[in-house]
Amino acid sequence: MKVRISDISEFLLAHPAGSVFYLHLKDGKLLEQDSIPDDQMQNYARLPLLAEAQSIVVCWDYIEEIDETEIRHELQVILRHGDEDYEFPEFTEALYYHGLEEDWETYKEERLQHILADWCEHNNIDYSD
Repeated sequence: MKVRISDISEFLLAHPAGSVFYLHLKDGKLLEQDSIPDDQMQNYARLPLLAEAQSIVVCWDYIEEIDETEIRHELQVILRHGDEDYEFPEFTEALYYHGLEEDWETYKEERLQHILADWCEHNNIDYSD
């Protein structure tokens, strides 16, 4: 079975960042743990959390890609003084103010796809983009 990274990514993006999902290793179905019978868990692999692609580490990595020093510094200050949750409202507000929200969304999606590709390789799952 070959899974499509884009399908998994779209599925995860349609759910809250902290949701836990599993991939059926034979048919590629994506399910919550509560939907999997206990005697079938060995047929599933736990997907990485969407929150991993939206973590503060990803925010810091994204900031390094910004060329304009003043914007980069403003965002660094926000992250240094913000909570370490998955929302970062001041961060996203500043991105919107500077017209970077689309670039940020693209960056997060690409990062998620990279995380999923690494996850597939680590779990010996055949995949395509």
